[in-house]
Amino acid sequence: MTAVKAIESVRFRGSSLGAGFAYFDIPDGKAPPIRIKIFVDSPETLHYVRSTLLSYAKGSRLIILGEETPIFDHKGGFKVYEVRAEASPHTLQSIVDQINIRLFDEGGVRGRIFSYGRYVNVFKGVGYPHDVAEEYGLNTHRYEADLWLAHTRQPTNSPGTTPVWSHPFSANEVAVVHNGDISSYGSNLQLLRLAGYLSFVGTDSEVIAFMLDYLLRVKGYSLRQALLILQNPYEYTVSTSNIRDEVKLLMAEARGCQLDGPFTVVAGYCDGRDVYLLALVDRAKFRPIIFGEDDRAYYVASEECQIRCVSPSATVWTPEPSGLFVASLSRGLIQDGSSIL
Repeated sequence: MTAVKAIESVRFRGSSLGAGFAYFDIPDGKAPPIRIKIFVDSPETLHYVRSTLLSYAKGSRLIILGEETPIFDHKGGFKVYEVRAEASPHTLQSIVDQINIRLFDEGGVRGRIFSYGRYVNVFKGVGYPHDVAEEYGLNTHRYEADLWLAHTRQPTNSPGTTPVWSHPFSANEVAVVHNGDISSYGSNLQLLRLAGYLSFVGTDSEVIAFMLDYLLRVKGYSLRQALLILQNPYEYTVSTSNIRDEVKLLMAEARGCQLDGPFTVVAGYCDGRDVYLLALVDRAKFRPIIFGEDDRAYYVASEECQIRCVSPSATVWTPEPSGLFVASLSRGLIQDGSSIL
């Protein structure tokens, strides 16, 4: 599979302590049900999750449509439990938070709801990318999707002993992979808690996913506005005064949402009508990133070899500091990384 091949080409950059994938897909016709994916460490934890979901269903806050429990074990003994359901986004976020709080109680890690959305599907675990892909059967099933994300990691700010800390991190219809260190983590976390997000694994990468979901789904900002807020341009050096004023207003309205520090963020997002591939670069380009394009796809990678191994003739380019990259399934390349606007 293309995503596995690309990320395995930089296997030496990661370790056996975490890798993962996510895809986004808009099927023809009716919107699919919500897919809720949960790590559980024991039959007792699985029983708790099942009974809690059923209690929400009895209260008519959640409609359970079906479930399945894959048989494989992750390193550390975690299994994946999957539920298909219906709920409003606000209700779903509340249910997810309440369950995740209990699964992280008393400092222990009993499990985690790690993906919950209609158009996103996350596969992550402890191991090299190929190991995780084999666990989930990605090479065997040959999933077809509109967008793929892939990540491998060297654990720095979070442990690598359980799959809950592996990338991608997901929140509703957003998934994020990240390389860097968000120094604004404390203020970002405080704002999210005030906004009603209640459970965190303690890594800045997860906060980016929550923040993007918050700006788009809760606050109702456009995709362009949300990315500008996260990007946090230090100097408003755009030539048109009305655009400069718009950026200043956004920064004032969304104080506490901006990211700071060295980072490269790659994200996927689906609004139910289109699928978007997004990339944000810090204003000093402290973390590597490169973009590519051929007649089949757009690519975002940390190294050119990842693009070349799947598309030898692709056109590649690098962004400017603070550059934003946006491409969509229906509209093609919207922003190429050469500017913040």
